[in-house]
Amino acid sequence: MFEAALDAYRLLPSGTAAVVARVLPIAEVLVGLGLLVPATRGWSVLPFAALMLVYAAAMALNLLRGRSQIDCGCGADVHLLSWALVTRNGVLALAALIVSGPSAARELQWLDAVTLVGAALCLYATYLLFDELLRQHGRMVHLRRKAAS
Repeated sequence: MFEAALDAYRLLPSGTAAVVARVLPIAEVLVGLGLLVPATRGWSVLPFAALMLVYAAAMALNLLRGRSQIDCGCGADVHLLSWALVTRNGVLALAALIVSGPSAARELQWLDAVTLVGAALCLYATYLLFDELLRQHGRMVHLRRKAAS
């Protein structure tokens, strides 16, 4: 499915989607693991931001071509391209770059840990809700176009 989504973007040279579809998830996993390990977190943020910006650019190019009826390749369910997805990836890249900046070190208190866990859960829930809203919006647009034709 991911290979078909990459192929649908029509940005890769002919016949390379199969290779990219196998290499890209490995790169994503390595970056994700790098973000989890404190020793590698600093250098992992930049590749994460780069991946998000590359995905946003690929989506934007297809939207500018008028090709919004293709799956973004973001997951198992069909998620049609939209400017909201481009914005989402841009915001994720910007957030990664912001947190990669300098920070003041201090001892973590128990209230800090509780606040951090609560904030992370709230941010994750907000991300999932936003993602589902985008998915449903894409489905509604598709159904409206189908009904109009």
